[in-house]
Amino acid sequence: ALTADVISFTAVIDSCAKKRDFARALSCLDEMARAQLRADTICFNAVLDGAVKSYGAAEAGNWLERLRSQALKPDAVSYNNVISGLAKEGEMDQADKWLGLMQAANLKPTVVTFNALINGCAQASRPEEAARWFDVMSKQTVSPDTVSFNALIKGFCRRGDSGAAARLL
Repeated sequence: ALTADVISFTAVIDSCAKKRDFARALSCLDEMARAQLRADTICFNAVLDGAVKSYGAAEAGNWLERLRSQALKPDAVSYNNVISGLAKEGEMDQADKWLGLMQAANLKPTVVTFNALINGCAQASRPEEAARWFDVMSKQTVSPDTVSFNALIKGFCRRGDSGAAARLL
């Protein structure tokens, strides 16, 4: 007979997260524990994604703290889930705080990290702050991509500064 393993449970949890069914994701996590299977970082990243989508980034932050307390090592994806969620919610100070926690954990921010910060600032019509993150990104030797440039351009356009946006091209 086939039995479910951590990978199987993670796939179901990820599916629940995408459907914003956090209660079912947590039920699967509980079922894993009953089956004496220990969630790994990838599994917890799926839980974090579900927390962000269902309840917001603050809840995901609580889950990230739980991940750290269970001696599991969060990775860049773990922190990016929280940072991206906070940035989408316009909580840029909190996103910056989590970036600091990420770096304190000796994890290097990725292009996804910086794109979340740039996009969050652009959405909040704070293009100068988005440009600052773009500069920080370059100084940390993280190569910007099309998403980075488009978010920065969008930030200046959103504020009505098409001249500054055009200078980026």
